[in-house]
Amino acid sequence: MRGTIDNHHALCRCPSADCGWLGTVGESDAMDLSDLSGQTSVCPRCAREVELVTADELRRELELLAKASYWKCAGLDERAARRARIEHLLSA
Repeated sequence: MRGTIDNHHALCRCPSADCGWLGTVGESDAMDLSDLSGQTSVCPRCAREVELVTADELRRELELLAKASYWKCAGLDERAARRARIEHLLSA
């Protein structure tokens, strides 16, 4: 996602599997990474460039979280927290 981002309510996530941050562009930091890229939204946890996600992608992740075999979130507490965060973002 390169260029200036002006939709502060767009859904985004960190592409790093180790981080997994999920939020909106407005919740991420905007910083000047180089003269070529301008402002880029970055993850507030690990400072990687975030990627935009659609509501459909988040709904699909909700479906996957309901499956016991979903590998991204191993623990029940982590899975419940992720589900609550996605539901909050979808209802906003």
